[in-house]
Formats: sequence, C-alpha cells, structure tokens
Amino acid sequence: MKKRGQLGESMLWLYRFIIIIIVVGGVIFVVVRYYSGQNDVRPVEASLIADKILSCLDGNPNVNLKESVIGNCIKINKELFVNITFGDKNVETGNTNLGVICRSMEEGVRVENKPYCLEDNYIFLKDNQEQELNLFIALLKNEKNM
Repeated sequence: MKKRGQLGESMLWLYRFIIIIIVVGGVIFVVVRYYSGQNDVRPVEASLIADKILSCLDGNPNVNLKESVIGNCIKINKELFVNITFGDKNVETGNTNLGVICRSMEEGVRVENKPYCLEDNYIFLKDNQEQELNLFIALLKNEKNM
C-alpha cells in the first residue's frame, strides 16, 4: 500500500548520500591541497633576522657596529650572509658567496638554488643628522624552509 512512500524515501536517501559524498570529497580535496603546497618562509625569517640585528644595535649603530656584536646576536652559518653599512663602517659576516649570488641575480644571472635576498634601509640620528643604515641579508636554506 505504501510503496509510493517507500520509493520516494529511497530516492531521497540516494540524493542525501550523493550530497554527503560531494561535501566530504570537497573537504578532503581542500585539506590535501593546502597541506601539500610548499610555503617559502625565508622572507619571514629574513625579516626576523633584520629585526634581531636592529635590536642588538640598540638604537646606536655607530658604537655597536662590530662583527662580534652581530655574531653574538644571531647564529651565523654557511646558509646566511649579513652585510651592514652605516656611514663609513661596513661589517660583513657569514657566507660571502651568497652575497655575490644575490648581486648576480640582480644583474639577471640565472641561478638554480637561489637564496632569498633582503635589502633594507633604516634612518638613524648621528650627531643630530640623519644617517642611513643599509642592511643586506642573504638566506639560502632551500631544503628546510620550503
């Protein structure tokens, strides 16, 4: 007697089942796509290194601009190069080859394992005159941060 109701109910369950499969499949697709993507965190790490160097200089780069101060401030390894220029003082530490590679990339040379290069300028007061501090950071770390 109620075969019409049973047929409609079974068709409704089929429709619900298809909708549930589409929603679950979409969620799985989005999650897999998000977690399988490569995110380069080197720009963030380079800015954090720049902030740490500036805090180590403690607002007075004229006095504190020494290689030993920078070496105590950040861990220097073969995957990092730092060049700081303030007035007539210049401090370079780390792997100088990374600095050369960054300069070459600016000139259009193609490099396979290219480092991330950050160049920032900051203004400090020296003898009541504004003087520019140039901070150049080259960070390689291709395998770890990708």
